[in-house]
Amino acid sequence: MQFARYRADEWQIDPERFASTGGSAGAGLSLWLGFHDDLSDADSDDPVLRESSRLTCMAVYNGQTSYDPRFIRELFPGTDTYRHSALAQLYDVDLGMLDSLPDEKYELFEEVSALTHLTADDAPALLLYASEFDAEITNQSIGIHHPKFGEVLKNEMDELGIDCEVHAGIRRRDEDSVRLTMEFVKEHLGVE
Repeated sequence: MQFARYRADEWQIDPERFASTGGSAGAGLSLWLGFHDDLSDADSDDPVLRESSRLTCMAVYNGQTSYDPRFIRELFPGTDTYRHSALAQLYDVDLGMLDSLPDEKYELFEEVSALTHLTADDAPALLLYASEFDAEITNQSIGIHHPKFGEVLKNEMDELGIDCEVHAGIRRRDEDSVRLTMEFVKEHLGVE
């Protein structure tokens, strides 16, 4: 984001209108960037790092709004979704020991989770999910891509007065997915 803004004049793009998208982990990264405080450093010697990292909106697919295994365990009780191997690898922990990890691991869980950073000045979000809202979690893949992640985010964004749409049962790149994404992004970027 910062590099693209730095090159905005050269590339003839509007530095005030940036959207981000991604699927699964890419969705989680897009949401994190959209909710995290601006990473710009006005005092940096590097002109790229002085640019804003903020987004105008996000449109994501099958996204996790939190990578905190404690949050995931609570969201999907009775499943092993929180023990997903990607989470264990990300944190370099045995998630079977979730309740007895060092404090720095819990701090890391919160730092890397988009939901933790949500504040009233954040960008609107569109979240699309392949599964239906009532999808039974029969494996970790269904759980880690479940629309309940989006429901939780929508509830919090609604309380803050930030536009958030969550749609379930939408296949990636099908007609509805493309239409919903384009309508949302165009609306929030202010383009026709």
